[in-house]
Amino acid sequence: MKRHLSESEIAGLPERTVGERIKKLRLSVNMSQEEFSEKLGFSANYYGQVERGAKTLSKKMADALGEHFGASYRYLYQGIRSEQTGETSAGDASRKRMINVFNTCTIAECELIYPLLQVLVQERQRREMAVYKARAETKKRPGRPKKCKLEAEKC
Repeated sequence: MKRHLSESEIAGLPERTVGERIKKLRLSVNMSQEEFSEKLGFSANYYGQVERGAKTLSKKMADALGEHFGASYRYLYQGIRSEQTGETSAGDASRKRMINVFNTCTIAECELIYPLLQVLVQERQRREMAVYKARAETKKRPGRPKKCKLEAEKC
């Protein structure tokens, strides 16, 4: 039987990689890899590979982590918590202003604004993903050289 880690033990875990961050998130809710991956809608095998760093975190899994556990892209991909950037208070203020705008709009105006907001959010998420992928590409270790099938071939 596996013992659960205390909050202080979980808080002391490293967060250097994407895998370490999602593992810490999983342990904070006292779930096994199987339970966690099932909750997210992914296979335990794939989730385990992401947690170990063998595979990169997909946007789909990052979305599921955000939806179910409130994890932001900035935290998952870059390790930046909202309290480190002051996003929480600024984000709350922005949300309140947006709600006020929607509360004062006509239905036609709201229907015009909403698709524009969706495009803006999707574009920002796409850019964050591109930054993450670029960083992941620069950190890849060189692999073994490919073996040529024919001795005359150059690899």
